[in-house]
Amino acid sequence: MARKVPITWSGNERKYWKKIHKGREYYLGKARCKSDTKAYQAALKRWKSIKTKIDAQEYSALIPEAQQAPIVVSKRNLVDSAVRRFLHEKTQEYRLGRLSASRVEVCRCNLKHFVEFIDGKTPVRAITESRISEYREEGLTDALGNKKSHATIKSRFQVLAQFVKWCWKKRLLEDLPRNLDDLTINRPPQRVRTYTVAEVQSLYEAASDRTKLYIALALNCGYTQSDISDLRSAEVDLKNHRIIRQRSKTGIASSHLLWSITAQLLHDHAAPHNKHDRMLLTEHDLPLKREQIVRDKLVKTDAISNAFFRLRRKLDIAADGRTFKHLRKTAATMIERIEPGLETLFLAHSPKTLAARHYILLSPERLDKALKELERQLSLGANLMPFLEDAA
Repeated sequence: MARKVPITWSGNERKYWKKIHKGREYYLGKARCKSDTKAYQAALKRWKSIKTKIDAQEYSALIPEAQQAPIVVSKRNLVDSAVRRFLHEKTQEYRLGRLSASRVEVCRCNLKHFVEFIDGKTPVRAITESRISEYREEGLTDALGNKKSHATIKSRFQVLAQFVKWCWKKRLLEDLPRNLDDLTINRPPQRVRTYTVAEVQSLYEAASDRTKLYIALALNCGYTQSDISDLRSAEVDLKNHRIIRQRSKTGIASSHLLWSITAQLLHDHAAPHNKHDRMLLTEHDLPLKREQIVRDKLVKTDAISNAFFRLRRKLDIAADGRTFKHLRKTAATMIERIEPGLETLFLAHSPKTLAARHYILLSPERLDKALKELERQLSLGANLMPFLEDAA
């Protein structure tokens, strides 16, 4: 009966003894051939010495040993290789429509920063609890020193946690670090920035009819650029002045009563039936907002943001960084002042309280009434003929 050999012979060009233990490969020395007894005994002795240190968890004592006997690590088990495979999977999810192109880009940028921190040629197993603590401390320091925003650091932490869990599932990590849940940061309270009614009216009056439509949809329905770009003809009922759809970002159902001016502008600028199945298209018959991954890079086109940026620059409004999305915040703030509690329904947000989720049914009719009051306060297009006469 053949004896069991506790170490492994590698008979390639290098000819050496090795030991694979818990996913880690240890180099134990060269030999002329497998039957070289002297080299085998030396390799076995070396392995016993390493094993003793592992069992005692004296990892620091392995450093001089590693200098004498280099550890051979597969390239697939290096951090930069694992990151490439992780991002490839995310890109495939984007191709299947399960993930946005922007999200893939967020993962790419944040992991690029982590690779620079830990060194991409480091084995994945080096992502230990101590290294995660170091990365966390560096992030918190950058946030407190205002080198990076809290939002940026929070995003980095979230992506790293997702990547580490992926490595564990792929068996690149034997154990999941216990302090992974510590990768978090509390964002300080943000001051909600909005436009004044006078600014909204100035922007609207100076805008082209096309841009007026974008502004009206943002204020009337709380839509972002994605919501406007994704709007389908089947979701719009111009006869009854209503849009019923699921919000692009969250998939939460929403119903908004359209103002007369919003309905009129939608009627005037609606695209004919098209392959994109969109209510609104650019002059080149393309979606208003497009994101795609081209050669592993994010390519974005946003006709709505571009038009609104030119308008703001023309009027010298919102040099403080307020953008098209702040119209949504402006409308939500005004809705809350008109009737507190309806802003969640207006924004198509998930209810935040237990009572709101299970016990309170918000009335769409109350939101309709609030939207009519919002229309009166903003007085957009007061000099234009209404698209439909009110039933009254």
